[in-house]
Amino acid sequence: MCTLTQSNLKIQSDMKKLLSLLAALITLAATPAHAQDGDTNYLQIGTLKTGDYNYHTGNMPFYTMDKYAQGITMYKAEAMDNITTGINITELAYFGYSSKSVSGTAKVYVATTDETTVAGFIKEGPKEGNSNTTVADTDRMTLFYDGPITINAEGSSSSAAQLITFTSDEGFTYDGGNLVVYISVSFPSGYSSASIFTANNGVKLRGSSALSRYRSSGYTQTGYSVDTKSWTDYTSYLPVLRIGYGGSRVAVTATVKGKVTSSHTRIGLEGATVKFDGQEMTTPSSGMYSFDIDDVDDKATYTLEISREGYDTYSQTLDIKAGGEFTHDVTLVKQPVPATFTPRITDKDSKQPVEGALITFDGMNGTSGADGRHMFNIANIDDMPTGGYPLSVSARGYYPYTTNITVASDLALDVEITRLPPLPGEGTLIGEYTIDNYDHLAPFNTLWSKSITESLYPAEALAGKVAEGEKIGAISYYGYVEAPQQSGGDNTGGDNTGGDNTGGDTGDDYYYGYSLKADTDLPSYTYNVKIYAFSDDATQYPISGFAGADLENATPLYDGQITVPTAGSALFPVELFKVEFDTPYIYDGKGLRLVFVTDYSVTKIINFAHDATHTRNVLSKYASNEEGLQTASFSLVQKGLPVVRLGEYIPVGYVNGTVCDKLTHEPVNNAAVTLGIGLDALTATTDDSGAYSIKVRGITAESEYRLTVEAEGYNNYIDEVFFSDADTDGTVTCNPELEYQITVTGTVTAADGGELRELTVTLDGNEAEINADGSFTVTADPVEALTGKITANAAGYIPKEVTVDLTRGLAPAVAIVLDADPAHALTEISADNTTGLTIYNLQGIRITAPAKGEVYIVTDGMKSFKAILK
Repeated sequence: MCTLTQSNLKIQSDMKKLLSLLAALITLAATPAHAQDGDTNYLQIGTLKTGDYNYHTGNMPFYTMDKYAQGITMYKAEAMDNITTGINITELAYFGYSSKSVSGTAKVYVATTDETTVAGFIKEGPKEGNSNTTVADTDRMTLFYDGPITINAEGSSSSAAQLITFTSDEGFTYDGGNLVVYISVSFPSGYSSASIFTANNGVKLRGSSALSRYRSSGYTQTGYSVDTKSWTDYTSYLPVLRIGYGGSRVAVTATVKGKVTSSHTRIGLEGATVKFDGQEMTTPSSGMYSFDIDDVDDKATYTLEISREGYDTYSQTLDIKAGGEFTHDVTLVKQPVPATFTPRITDKDSKQPVEGALITFDGMNGTSGADGRHMFNIANIDDMPTGGYPLSVSARGYYPYTTNITVASDLALDVEITRLPPLPGEGTLIGEYTIDNYDHLAPFNTLWSKSITESLYPAEALAGKVAEGEKIGAISYYGYVEAPQQSGGDNTGGDNTGGDNTGGDTGDDYYYGYSLKADTDLPSYTYNVKIYAFSDDATQYPISGFAGADLENATPLYDGQITVPTAGSALFPVELFKVEFDTPYIYDGKGLRLVFVTDYSVTKIINFAHDATHTRNVLSKYASNEEGLQTASFSLVQKGLPVVRLGEYIPVGYVNGTVCDKLTHEPVNNAAVTLGIGLDALTATTDDSGAYSIKVRGITAESEYRLTVEAEGYNNYIDEVFFSDADTDGTVTCNPELEYQITVTGTVTAADGGELRELTVTLDGNEAEINADGSFTVTADPVEALTGKITANAAGYIPKEVTVDLTRGLAPAVAIVLDADPAHALTEISADNTTGLTIYNLQGIRITAPAKGEVYIVTDGMKSFKAILK
């Protein structure tokens, strides 16, 4: 602080310095207060609020950011508490802070007026060259100070210093009215950039009634001096001004009050001990305190002290010499409360500890030990937000776990995590999936129509899982394919991982468990694939320059199509496809390199599960056409190896043969050939040459299968196919010959128009069904020749034989006419004249009551004959 007098410039006493310090967060009362320092009384115009950017300025009482500056300010009489007219003002002081010390010269003029603006105190001045000037009308003012000025580097935005003080031995007699203060300063060596605190309840200037103006310049030369510059109205709060004036001593009273709050809860703090001026009190639940000082000792130091267990003690010197009401709110800083948090990670099912789980808590990371535990040190639990800090746990083979934890003291907590479900299928699983590591580039690139992808499974990944010499006969891959959007958008589908990160709903509209829901509307995707397998000593691929496997001289283990369904989710991957090899790959104990060559027209993001352990073990190249694929280069896929299941080789046999017509020996095409019975049956369809082939996977020696052949127009063929020990991994040939049946219809009539009795019709020995009108139907089953003979017989008529065409597909119809046989003509006898006759039926049984219209054997004495009863 600098103190400047008209007669000399001196550093005031230490007591004067103390008077300049204003404590942080003090708000002086809105009503100006009087204080006394020896024979000098003080009046502060405007209350002071430090620590608030809104209440300080570098513009007034003069512009502090230039070398040469002027400012003029008017304080209205009502703001001066109507001090007694005729008092002698000997001191003018301003509060604020500065980051550096500067020195210069200053002139201060004061006046009183009834005018309401400072405009009347500015007039035209003499020209500087061609520049007009304005100057303060010092003729209307009294010179209060003319001498050096020093602004020291002191104070801060939260602690005001009495930064500038002008004193006058002669003083200025205040005669009432509005007080006008004009200050002109020069800092040739550099300006201060000081901030002067302004009144937070003073008169706020509005409209054109300017109570304050300022201007500045960086030059003194003619035409550029500060007098050539325009004045700027300052229309914000006035600088706080302390006036010192002479008079008799009066008692000064003060009230110090405020609210004590906790830095932790931000509300009133109960139970704090507050001490001031020998007085002491304990805060209630509101945190409020208040002290009254009947007579302020202007030479004393007043210290406010606040303490409470668990909080830092607060101590602050308050300047209350001006008297009045002081509000000083204090936030006690709560001392840190350290604590420990020790989660123990366990398997939800087995309850056993999970070692190696990654645990994250409040931005801190740790790994669970063999006992599943890791301890976090919390510096201060009071810093924990409402709801606590997030805790997340991730471990290979488990669903991620997330929750919020609130710690009130040392806390040990058991955290159960759920193991990921095993991937479906049989065989040896290579790799372990996690729900956040999927990729569409391996085992093949699903977004390009042509691709070659190599996945190198090093020996270390297969060790202990696949034995040397083991036959690998199948591979399965896992992941998920999202369903297309229900409406709009593209066909990549939306997120269907379901619920929270513990599993949740997997989307009942599309999935269940581990398989595709029975909804045939969901699409599937078909790809043409060749799969090769190679032995390799390498543990990983080079970063660049890899040429790829020699496929021209290699035979694929699989060459066909795979179909990938829309199924699964990130939380519940499914078996996307399984490929079975006809010829096994025999593992030799080295690394296994699987190569996929794909060709397809439909692109779709297929999310294959990957194990991130090996990040340099997948290479891929791709293009939209074959030419582009040949010129493309391999690039590393760094998501790790796709999780694969290696299936045991199952022996394969074949049932081959040709289906033909038994009579013509011509091939039968489109015949349905079935091997086995029920859902496990295998089927094939004969081609134009009648040939078929059925692959039988999993045959065993001495096994027998039923072979059924069905073809339109033929009888079903059923036979038994037997695989002997020698046929394992071999072929059984079966050439079915199909038989067929033909139905012949026709009529038999008598040439003489007579009634045919005892009519019989046969087709190559097959008896016909005969109707009363002589029509018949007869079936040959099976047909033994391409032609057949129909024979018709009737009592009393000559038998007749007719040849018919029995070629498959025909429906022959014949008409047969029988001629009467004179040698076997029937005798007619009257039913009323049978006396003396013995009558037998055709079976030789005697009939005592013959019926009319029937044929009988009749004996008349020594004579026997056939007769019809009339």
